[in-house]
Amino acid sequence: MMSEEETANIVTLLGDLELDLRNGNVPSARLLIISIVNCLLLKEPLEWKMLGAFFNDHLEEVESRTALLHFLPKLKAMICPSQPEQEADSEC
Repeated sequence: MMSEEETANIVTLLGDLELDLRNGNVPSARLLIISIVNCLLLKEPLEWKMLGAFFNDHLEEVESRTALLHFLPKLKAMICPSQPEQEADSEC
C-alpha cells in the first residue's frame, strides 16, 4: 500500500506524462514512464515493468500514445481507488 505522499507523487508524474503525451514529447514521456514504473514496482504487485517496456517500445506510434492517454485515468483510479474515475484527475 502506498502512503499519501507516494500516491500524490505518482499522480503528479501521471499528470506530467499526460501533458507530455498530448504535446508529443516522446523523450520526456519515456523518462516519466520509467519513473512511474520504478515507483509502482516498489509498492504494487502488478507487472508494471512489462507494461512500461511495452509503452516505451511503442511510444513513437500515435496510436500507442492515444491508447496510453485513455489508460491514464484508469491507472489513476487504480492508484487512488477511493475516488470515482472521473475525479481521479485530482490528487488523492
